[in-house]
Amino acid sequence: MRRTFYYLSTGQYRIVISRIKRLIMNEYYGRMRRFPQLMAPIDLSIPLAFPSMENPEISIIIPVYNQVGYTHRCLASIQASSGRYNFEIIVVDDCSSDATREVMQQAKNLRLVTNEHNLGFILSCNKGAALARGKYLLFLNNDTYVLPGWMDELRGTFDLFPEAGLVGSKLLFPNGVLQEAGGIIWSDASGWNFGRNDDPESPKYCYLREVDYCSGASIMVPKQLFQDLGGFDARFVPAYFEDADLAFAMRSAGYKVFCQPLSQVVHFEGVSSGTDTSKGVKAYQVTNRQKFLAKWGAELSQHRLPGHDAEQEKERGVAGRILVLDNCIPMPDRDAGSVTAFFFMQIFRRLGYKVTFIPAANFAQLEPYTSALQRIGVECLYAPYVTSVTRHLRRHGRDYDFVLLYRVDNAAQYLKPVRRYCPSARVIFDTVDLHFLREQRQAEVERSASLLRKANKTKARELHAMEAADCTIVLSEEERKLLHVENPALELSVVPLLLEIPGCRQDFAHRQDILFIGGFMHKPNVDAVLFFGREIWPLLRRELPDLEFFVIGSDPPPEVRSLDGNGIHIVGYTEKLAPYFDRCRLSVVPLRYGAGIKGKIGTSLSFGVPSVATSLAVEGMGLEDGENVLLADGAEPFADAVARLYLDETLWNRLSAGGLEFVSRHYSLEAGQQRLRTILERLDAKRSPSRMSMASLRSGKNTEMPPLHLKMVASGAEYDEYRFLMADEYARREALEFSLVKEGKLSFKTAVQLLVNPKLLIKGGTPRFEIAASCYVCGRQSHFLSDFQYGAVEKEGVRMPNWRERLVCLGCNLNNRMRAAIQLFELVGSPTLDSRIYVTEQVTPLYEWLHGHYALTVGSEYLGESRPWGKTNSYGVRNESITHLTFPDNSFDYILSFDVFEHVPDYAKAFQECLRCLKSGGMLMFTVPFRLDSPAHLVRARLTGNGDVEHLLPAEYHGDPLSSQGCLCFRHFGWELLDELRAIGFVRVAAYLYWSDKLGYLGGEQVVFAGFKA
Repeated sequence: MRRTFYYLSTGQYRIVISRIKRLIMNEYYGRMRRFPQLMAPIDLSIPLAFPSMENPEISIIIPVYNQVGYTHRCLASIQASSGRYNFEIIVVDDCSSDATREVMQQAKNLRLVTNEHNLGFILSCNKGAALARGKYLLFLNNDTYVLPGWMDELRGTFDLFPEAGLVGSKLLFPNGVLQEAGGIIWSDASGWNFGRNDDPESPKYCYLREVDYCSGASIMVPKQLFQDLGGFDARFVPAYFEDADLAFAMRSAGYKVFCQPLSQVVHFEGVSSGTDTSKGVKAYQVTNRQKFLAKWGAELSQHRLPGHDAEQEKERGVAGRILVLDNCIPMPDRDAGSVTAFFFMQIFRRLGYKVTFIPAANFAQLEPYTSALQRIGVECLYAPYVTSVTRHLRRHGRDYDFVLLYRVDNAAQYLKPVRRYCPSARVIFDTVDLHFLREQRQAEVERSASLLRKANKTKARELHAMEAADCTIVLSEEERKLLHVENPALELSVVPLLLEIPGCRQDFAHRQDILFIGGFMHKPNVDAVLFFGREIWPLLRRELPDLEFFVIGSDPPPEVRSLDGNGIHIVGYTEKLAPYFDRCRLSVVPLRYGAGIKGKIGTSLSFGVPSVATSLAVEGMGLEDGENVLLADGAEPFADAVARLYLDETLWNRLSAGGLEFVSRHYSLEAGQQRLRTILERLDAKRSPSRMSMASLRSGKNTEMPPLHLKMVASGAEYDEYRFLMADEYARREALEFSLVKEGKLSFKTAVQLLVNPKLLIKGGTPRFEIAASCYVCGRQSHFLSDFQYGAVEKEGVRMPNWRERLVCLGCNLNNRMRAAIQLFELVGSPTLDSRIYVTEQVTPLYEWLHGHYALTVGSEYLGESRPWGKTNSYGVRNESITHLTFPDNSFDYILSFDVFEHVPDYAKAFQECLRCLKSGGMLMFTVPFRLDSPAHLVRARLTGNGDVEHLLPAEYHGDPLSSQGCLCFRHFGWELLDELRAIGFVRVAAYLYWSDKLGYLGGEQVVFAGFKA
């Protein structure tokens, strides 16, 4: 449907009609097959022949047991999928009883290994690996059909990521549906094929990711590393969990496991062993899971519970999430700005961040450039899956920790929605170059008043974007100084060019001719080439009549093309620049206007090719005339400089070496990585008031805080399924809590602490025991006190505490409920220091903490109708009724209410008031007494028509900080509450179930609710 709406909105009606026809055909003939060649009968007579390799780079190991037809088709697909790496094929026949041996023996240059007795899948793989000659082992199931480029993408990933230990393919079903894009292993050792039965072209399945494991149907590993780890662990013989175990062993040895989705393989699942786990070899999937859990239990304890938040769990280890917005996909072979954008995203990935990129001007999937980003692990969003930046931000804005906006047009358009929908994100504005400065200089060269007016408007827009962003990236110290004259308060960081440095590969004597590079969509380049061709080139040709000039760059206009001839070659776009830089003696950069650091100069110097440039062209780069560049302004001086450098080998050698040294020091990826790391760390320190960044908390890295067991459910039915799966876990938790009480006592150190500082005592009770755990609020290990006030007698006559209210941290003096409220608020809501927050309490420790950390927090209490609404009493306590709030519409980013709505007779009206007072995208988070096992509310009391209270059940009063009598509870809520909230107008309504003995959240699974305003 998403694609259909997109095609209709863009007028592509033929595509819509085609899709409708296809749906009808699917309905009538059955499911449309994406790979019709797989439906044809297998012809075993088709010859199989592979190249003979003495020193193969890759050994493809295929263990087989019968199913000769599938094996033949697999080998035929390898034969048709030629690549750039040498390989050998080793087929390990595990005592097949069909024609496998006869058919394989007819294949040319295929190594057939026949087992004397049945070894099973794992030992057959190990046997094949021991015989392999390749540097890399590629384990491939025989029930697969590989697609073009499959092997090259796996092997190439090891070059891109030297830390890789295992790389797996994206697996497809024969009908084209996704089978797996990497796997997740949950805390109970159960596996999850991420993306199963979904659209394989969806962007979230198309970029390289670090994963828990990849199914062994198609995985590549370095042979030496495989041997060092002992191969597939024999404890899992004959099969199952050996692939996950190898992946975990890789990580334990310090390597990473990747899924490379650009490597695609069709997998006929279950051909060899079936799908029934109750019998045959498939039964080992159940028994081996327990072995795997026993082996890797410590690591798995850090994983989420089964099925919980797969989107976050699939990238559990990321340091944070960064959204990058630019006009179009970077094309590094066409312009310098694209080179920088590409390297920025590559560096963010190196720093451990998940990077999402949106080409905001056209949402185009443009090859080979989109795949180039996906290959290095950047998630690229494109049509028809994403066709609006704002809509994407509404749904996913809270996931991002940073947003990088390229160019003033994007900053002007998207700064407001980013601030609105990405409340926890720090915004970085990259000018690319100062547009207003370039336009001012163009106006001066062309003496145009209209261009000058345009430049002034651009200047105002750029300065406004810089003021609104948390940080602005500029290319040079000169730009920073210029901008600080305009506004000294701007937060500016300098990140110059980023370049790969291939170095000088030819000496002076083996070079000839000169070149210019630069895309002609950029007007300064057009002016520069015309100036050079019309005024400088005739002077040069008189002195160097055999000299030739190559003009390289995309989209040359007619006036530039008209220069072709008389030694000038208008090459236009070329995919590879290296051949030109390796043959030419120097580059020319005769720019007369422009702004920013010039990528054309940096690129030339990175090849060891000196440049002759105007003074304006090297502005802000720090280059020195005669040391690493030659400068000249005006036609005659420029021509003289070119001729001098072209003929003087000593000068050329000095500038070549000096230029290489300069770019290595200033423009290398390592230098840029350090600058970007500093920017992110500085902004991250400001982003959250907590002691740990939200990114760190979500990832479980860079913090001492243990992970929180958190489950989000959207309905009672979903909870019932979850509760069924959690039966054993619930029993374990209950037993643990029971043991804490039975064994609990106060330590001598804590008893002395309480004597010295009685304020630490739990109010209203006497501490009976303590437990040690981490406190989210304190940010460290702490001790928690508990007693038995309001507790109840449970099994074996043991009195259990009211964990929710009577488990208090010695450090912050907050109880279980309050600490959890703060953590879930920051984790789910991702607030910022300037968030506007309303809390429906004001005389509690929870409010004190929130107000102390978020300055724009407002609290209130219900003081009664005898006092004016919205006014404060002599103690500064504000009087509000939650059913008639005095705040204007759209006042708050967050409204927090803990155990209040059950005391309100017309709770629906209270929810409506909260919705009114929230800003668009704002969140309501609250707790209420909740019946996890009931779809309906339990009504305890209600108001009659004359305003009297009618008690339907014995009266129940809860604690009230302003009244010793307590507050009457009208109801306990059930799961129908979520549908009521949706009917009122809240979106993304969910219940968040949490528990953690490591964080002191005990008392069974507790629940917090959240909903957002659209």
